[in-house]
Amino acid sequence: MSTEPEKIFIDADDGQYQIKNAQEVVRVLVFCLGKEYYGIYIGCAKEVFSPNQITRIPTAPDFIRGLTNLRGQIIPLIDISGFLGIAQTEITNTSQVIALDFKRDLFGIIVDKIEGVVEIEKKSIQPPLATLKVKLLDFTIGQVKFAQEILAILDLAKIISLDEFKSLQG
Repeated sequence: MSTEPEKIFIDADDGQYQIKNAQEVVRVLVFCLGKEYYGIYIGCAKEVFSPNQITRIPTAPDFIRGLTNLRGQIIPLIDISGFLGIAQTEITNTSQVIALDFKRDLFGIIVDKIEGVVEIEKKSIQPPLATLKVKLLDFTIGQVKFAQEILAILDLAKIISLDEFKSLQG
């Protein structure tokens, strides 16, 4: 009889574990409009920047706040607050723009403040409650508790697919 301890081999496939974890967590870019928290899936955002000079377009609809230059490319700046049923945001020196590339069209949405990127477990995302404003309800994927508040995760594709945006898309 051997005195050597029995060896036990455990075949751990870390790759499968990482894939499973990646499917259970989503990364969300969190921002504020007024006093409300909103989020979009990080894959929707191309970049975040502070708007420099904004050129107003006199005949543009109210939700188009103007044009700005992003490294040599002129992009329209959109205020989505009206589509969400909240008051239009004022552009201040602390305002930020989230650049989005939607069907190869680049534009920016104006937000009051970027809170950062958070990882959210998919199972913690609840369906939007009927208590949300009717307009917001139409454009919300779900909601989750965030910093003692409710974070509404927006479906930007639904907002950008509205008829009002057809003139912006090439």
